[in-house]
Amino acid sequence: MNTSNEVRKDTRKPSRTLVLSGDKSLDLSTMEGLLSNSKNNNAFTFLEFDTVDNAVKVYNYLREEKVRVKYCYYKLFVKFTTSVKNLSYDELKEKVKETVGGQVLYFKLYTKNEELIGSGDFTVDTLADFKRLLKQKFEVKLNDTDVSFEVYRYRITQKKKD
Repeated sequence: MNTSNEVRKDTRKPSRTLVLSGDKSLDLSTMEGLLSNSKNNNAFTFLEFDTVDNAVKVYNYLREEKVRVKYCYYKLFVKFTTSVKNLSYDELKEKVKETVGGQVLYFKLYTKNEELIGSGDFTVDTLADFKRLLKQKFEVKLNDTDVSFEVYRYRITQKKKD
């Protein structure tokens, strides 16, 4: 339990994309490894870096400067079009991560009664990887089994109130 004297530790995994809120002007030319920056209509600025290390350095600098910054993630849904019930969770997870490429920060396959149910989700750290993977179909071979899966945008559904 957190008390008022404890400092909250940021537990999010670092990514190559940072999102800044507010209109504080920054000198982007001094940011090492900055590949792109963009601003949306809601006054959020997105900074994409070439490596996680460069993003972490800028993240730490911006936190010291009291800029509101966090790591940005792009979550995707994966649906298997072939049965995966008899496959190993860990082997399937590693094969999918290897196949999709990019930097996969989080990965989870859904199970019921300790059996894979044929879907899951994963998170990548750049918009380019997110767009590249959307609506893609993949086929891999795992333990002499052909496995097919498709990747979709992850949508959070909210329960309707009565």
